[in-house]
Amino acid sequence: LYAVNQNEELSNQIYERALKGFEGLLNEINEDKFIKSYCSYRLGKHYLYGMGTEIDYQKAYEYFKQSDNLYAQYSLGVMYQRGLGVTQSDAIALEWFELSADGGNAYGNYEVARHYDYGIGREKNETLAESHYQKAYHSFSRMIKKQEDDNLLYRLGMMTLKGKGCEKDIDKAIVYLEKAVSLKNENAKLLLAQLYLEEDDYENIPRAMKWLEESESQLAYYILGKEYYSGEHIEKDIEKAIHYLSLCDDNEYAFYKLSQIYEEIKNHDLSLHYLKMAGDKQFEPALIKMAQLLIEGKRIEKDIDKAINYLKTAESNNNQFAQYILGKLFLFGKDVKQDKELAVEYLQKSVQQGNEYAQYLLEHM
Repeated sequence: LYAVNQNEELSNQIYERALKGFEGLLNEINEDKFIKSYCSYRLGKHYLYGMGTEIDYQKAYEYFKQSDNLYAQYSLGVMYQRGLGVTQSDAIALEWFELSADGGNAYGNYEVARHYDYGIGREKNETLAESHYQKAYHSFSRMIKKQEDDNLLYRLGMMTLKGKGCEKDIDKAIVYLEKAVSLKNENAKLLLAQLYLEEDDYENIPRAMKWLEESESQLAYYILGKEYYSGEHIEKDIEKAIHYLSLCDDNEYAFYKLSQIYEEIKNHDLSLHYLKMAGDKQFEPALIKMAQLLIEGKRIEKDIDKAINYLKTAESNNNQFAQYILGKLFLFGKDVKQDKELAVEYLQKSVQQGNEYAQYLLEHM
């Protein structure tokens, strides 16, 4: 409660007392396995988050390992997921999340679902993902009836919005998210802001823009930059667009958008600078654009080998445009050694994804 009320000194004093209390209990209790396990979990949490003590990932890890508490198992998953004091490993993180989920931990179920949904640490499996999403969603729904919590409301809103573990329902999602916003949840503000902009909800767009401008997140900067550039919901302002996008220091979408803006205002050097930054992060549209510039040899020095390397990087992710350009290069043999067999291979891959230009080339070889 003191932490919520931002009385940091008092909250830290109470955390220190709690820490000493759990340490005392753990040293005194020799036979009660439940209490020992619970105390070990709570001590691990104190050291993981620096509650009443300095952060010490090694101690946190050791205490969590001593516990068979579901939340201790979940916490070990978090440590491996983020590489906190251990070698980062999505596969090991998933093992701990699964162990926690098997015991009925809703948060464990959610993480397991997310891993299978996006293929993190394991191959994608939609059936398993949906099964765990449903378990998490039902548990979160029961938990929220007992006590309203901003993070739970945010999770329920996000899952309802995307149809994860439940039927997709935008109106119901908005109710959850608005409640989370009323409890000062910053993630809910960002998600609602995106939703109101995507849905062209002009009544709520001023609120959305206010939330975004108050935020200091990279995502908010990117959305603001994109909005000021497009002028779809607010007055277009290129300077503000550049300002906000430039605040994104690790966002390939922002780099690519800056490249487009600088190209539009004829600043070719900065356009190329941000295009390279996006390409360095393996952003496929940037890789293809760089390849095209290298093939043309107008704005930058012609370099077919480098262009092919960019295209092959994009093609490795099954990008149909990269496949089409590679097929065209090897089909006509201009600037590269002609290889019709390889050209057909690339073009057929592109055709399978619906590329009509690749289809035309194959039909008229």
